[in-house]
Amino acid sequence: MTLRALRSKIMLQTTKYSNDFIKLGIDEKTISALNYLKFSIPTPIQKEVIPLALNGKNVIGIAQTGTGKTLAFGIPMIENVIRNKGQGLILVPTRELAIQVGNAIREVGKLWNLHCSIIIGGVSQKRQILSLKNNPDIIIATPGRLADLINQGKYKLNKINVLTLDEADRMLDEGFLPEITKILEGVTSKHQMMLFSATMPKAISKLVNRFMNDPKTIEITPQGTTPDKLDHEAFIIPKSNKLQ
Repeated sequence: MTLRALRSKIMLQTTKYSNDFIKLGIDEKTISALNYLKFSIPTPIQKEVIPLALNGKNVIGIAQTGTGKTLAFGIPMIENVIRNKGQGLILVPTRELAIQVGNAIREVGKLWNLHCSIIIGGVSQKRQILSLKNNPDIIIATPGRLADLINQGKYKLNKINVLTLDEADRMLDEGFLPEITKILEGVTSKHQMMLFSATMPKAISKLVNRFMNDPKTIEITPQGTTPDKLDHEAFIIPKSNKLQ
């Protein structure tokens, strides 16, 4: 299917589904993509964050994994980056999450001709450097690899106008605080910042106080809340396979 045919197919979905995302002030192009993906009812975190973020507010979202955080920050980032002709940056703790977030952003941003770059460790830098030279709209990166490319002079942060830290507490657990701090120090242009975390340890509070101006805090579930859905599995193994 050609890109033009795909866009036409996506746009047709707008008339087929009732979509509560419209009430959040989202652009028609994004609504059409959400309809195509069968997303019609925003989650609580999306309801609270999207209107604030679309208006350029700095946002702190305290919520567990699986609450819809990616679209909560992804939709406003897409629209604000495109409209203001800047560049978005999403920092995540793991390669797997970077790929997952990147796929979601691409799907929702289909009608915006969105160009995304995924910058992660464990793969060749050459393609990533080339991708960054092509001026992507949104970069999804792990802090270690991005900091490495910045140190090499392969990427500059001067175009960033929307920045998101996703699963900030996990990034600190992985030991990325020095890289995150250096990246935040390098974003010198006027920008919007969003931070999402399941908990708010002191180190994150210090980052917020230093780098976020008048953030609006949205707490969907109290810190430390156990997720509603938790699967337990037991494995029976021979005694000979157990560690002594």
